[in-house]
Amino acid sequence: MKLPAFFLVSALSAPWAPLARAGTPAADQAAADALCAATTLAPSFDYAAAFSANFRAAVGYEQVQQTLASLARTFGPCASATPTALATAGGARIAIRLHTAADGKVDGFLITEADDPRLAARDWAGFAAAMDHLPGQTSAYLTPELNVRAELPLAIGSVFKLWVLGTLWGRIAPGDPAWTWDSVREVREEWKSFPSGDLHLAPAGTQITLLELAHKMIMQSDNTATDHLIHALGRDEIAATAVAMGRTATATLPASVPFLTTAEFFKLKWARTDNQADAYAAAGPEERRAILAKLVDVPRADVCLTADCFAAPTHIDSIEFLATTRETCAAMDWLTRKNDAAVDAVLASNVPFIITGPGSHWAWAGFKGGSEPGVYHYVFGLRSFSGKTGCFSFAWNDANAPAGDFASTGTRLALQAVVRAGLALAAAAID
Repeated sequence: MKLPAFFLVSALSAPWAPLARAGTPAADQAAADALCAATTLAPSFDYAAAFSANFRAAVGYEQVQQTLASLARTFGPCASATPTALATAGGARIAIRLHTAADGKVDGFLITEADDPRLAARDWAGFAAAMDHLPGQTSAYLTPELNVRAELPLAIGSVFKLWVLGTLWGRIAPGDPAWTWDSVREVREEWKSFPSGDLHLAPAGTQITLLELAHKMIMQSDNTATDHLIHALGRDEIAATAVAMGRTATATLPASVPFLTTAEFFKLKWARTDNQADAYAAAGPEERRAILAKLVDVPRADVCLTADCFAAPTHIDSIEFLATTRETCAAMDWLTRKNDAAVDAVLASNVPFIITGPGSHWAWAGFKGGSEPGVYHYVFGLRSFSGKTGCFSFAWNDANAPAGDFASTGTRLALQAVVRAGLALAAAAID
């Protein structure tokens, strides 16, 4: 689905890489103090006086306002600052990178992560308490140590692609020469979806292997790669495999039937004309299938992909892939138990927050995340150097989340802080 800035929170950024050192330490501190003064629940400041023309051309004043207000709403108003961090009276520290131009104005500003004592955890009881500080609904599961509302069905976004990967493995494992990781398929225009990913830009007829489709689906969360696999494998087979992979509690929920392609998901939620979202959400399975059949005629250009269309949560409890954190860990565990080198490489292709290899606790880690407005889901497959394995899954849903990606910056940072705390405890549990 649509994935906002997910691993590095770069909420405010003019082009960073080309910037050479221009300001002075004193100018950097003055800029940090100005940002701190503006990090309130209702920011108001002279934008032109504080930010360079280059920055203002890339980032609007309202975006800066929304971001700073979000930080204050989540962590508290800023009390002090350095060029590398904003600090609140409650002890939260928001890591930043600042760059000032020769005139002392800000022309580069990155927000990277946040630490908050309320979100820190020395044990699983503390972790559960940290979860309760977050808005909305949360759930977490670690095999076999932790169960915090792990039976609560929540929207999981692109994490459903684990079920597609499992179905693909099931086709390849028997040895059919038509289904190998190196088998070639062609990009089909009618199977193209929408970002994330870039395969939708490839011309029809472009050749791509099944392994490349799997990599794109997991590493880039490429929706067009996903839909090519869904059409090739069959949605009913994927739905059945999901149950075999542990989706035993949520597979028959109304929101789960029928199994959607990502293109259908986008057309249902964000078509500009003749939007069928409300009708589909209220319909039964057969009526839903009739609505889906008509979506083929909805032109790609009719789907809104601008920021205002993704400003607020949309039917996250009725037009989504629903699962529990126990079920998403079951899917990850099912895949890792196959001991398939290709599957392991696909799952390990884009893992946030974790370092693997010599000098690390983890010999291997796999990951799939999913998000849309009001939804985040993280699931990690873990293997320590001692050979122990486990899975950590964390979910957050909030149908009332603040509108706009910039307005949710504070929540995103808080979620990531809790996930990092959970992974640290997982390392102690899977030693």
